[in-house]
Amino acid sequence: MPEITFQKATMEDLDIYVELEKSVSNSKIYRSVTDKDKARKWMENNEVYFIKKDGVIVGSTDYRMENPNYAHLGGLVIDPKFQGQGIARKAIEFRLNKLKDVKRIDL
Repeated sequence: MPEITFQKATMEDLDIYVELEKSVSNSKIYRSVTDKDKARKWMENNEVYFIKKDGVIVGSTDYRMENPNYAHLGGLVIDPKFQGQGIARKAIEFRLNKLKDVKRIDL
């Protein structure tokens, strides 16, 4: 079974983040952040994590704390080559586990 792990993204990872967003830029249901300045601002205001499958970055997930009791779940991106493998489910479980003590969570 493949190992799914999560690594907090930093500003040094901005180019990787933008490329990942570009991989889903043709989606009709997700508005990707392909502009580097907008991506930088997004990363400054959200907790962004890379999703890794067997050590390879295959997606990203993020959330933002509005206040100590209120979180907003933002983007969830899986590279199209890795979709349909249950990775997004693991990412949702990861986020909900990190926010288990938060009273309100919005999408």
